[in-house]
Amino acid sequence: MKWTHHRPEVRPSTIREFLNTLPAVDALSVMAALSQSPAIFFSPACREGILAHLRSERTELGGLLLGSAYVPDDDLRALWGPIVSIDVFLPSERFRSSGVSLSMDAEVWDRARAHIDRGRGIVVGWYHSHPNLGAFFSVTDRRTQRAFFNAEYSLGLVIDPIRRREAWFLGGEAEQLDSRAIHDCRLSTEASL
Repeated sequence: MKWTHHRPEVRPSTIREFLNTLPAVDALSVMAALSQSPAIFFSPACREGILAHLRSERTELGGLLLGSAYVPDDDLRALWGPIVSIDVFLPSERFRSSGVSLSMDAEVWDRARAHIDRGRGIVVGWYHSHPNLGAFFSVTDRRTQRAFFNAEYSLGLVIDPIRRREAWFLGGEAEQLDSRAIHDCRLSTEASL
């Protein structure tokens, strides 16, 4: 990919700061979800939109994931991973792809900047398809994750829309996540980054 890496201007809040903004019952629910640390909250509407996008062609497609990210304070890192809420997806509109490769144009980052400037979260990751190949991160996917999505909360999602499989990866080293870390619900909060 030919994206240029820039340091993000928006930083995630800490989990402690986030929990302090929630009513006690909601804070306890989030803490229970963290027992499967990290905790990824994925809006069902966002999931359905991504699936519709990826099923629209038999070539690789992809885009960016926007939402909120909360990272543990230093004294909680041994217990918890990040909390990530995915609320918006931005499909790449200009790209080159085949059944086994995808090169997204930088225009998707420009559109993400517009969302960020309107207070609609931060880029928390990316997604793409592997049509009829399975759900895994290739060597190229790992290189992309390391280069552009290397924050401790950065997600990579790969979906095989034909075989109906998905796999999630976290951080610069693209650690594969257990499916129990993914919660199909929107993390509603008034807290913003």
